[in-house]
Amino acid sequence: AKLNLLEENQDKVAEKVAVYQNRITRYFNKRVRIWCFKEGDLVLRKVTQNNRVKSDGVLGQNWEGPYLIKIVVYSGAYKLEDMDGRSIDHTWNTDQLRGFYP
Repeated sequence: AKLNLLEENQDKVAEKVAVYQNRITRYFNKRVRIWCFKEGDLVLRKVTQNNRVKSDGVLGQNWEGPYLIKIVVYSGAYKLEDMDGRSIDHTWNTDQLRGFYP
């Protein structure tokens, strides 16, 4: 009898967890913004630990640029060039870029 009660409680808890996770997923997905850039768009590039100026400390810039989208490699990945026309090494992902509107 106790074993059946325990299994019933586990089933109820598992069902509540599934409902909660679905609710959280829907809440998150409603607020996600998908950034899509086209060739020729101006963007800012996120400053990472590798290219951050150490002497700036916490007051350093978080974004640098503007850069021009040179090639859309595939959805969400881009090749950049600076405003002087020099190509920037590597492919940059959407989460490292932000639209720039002069």
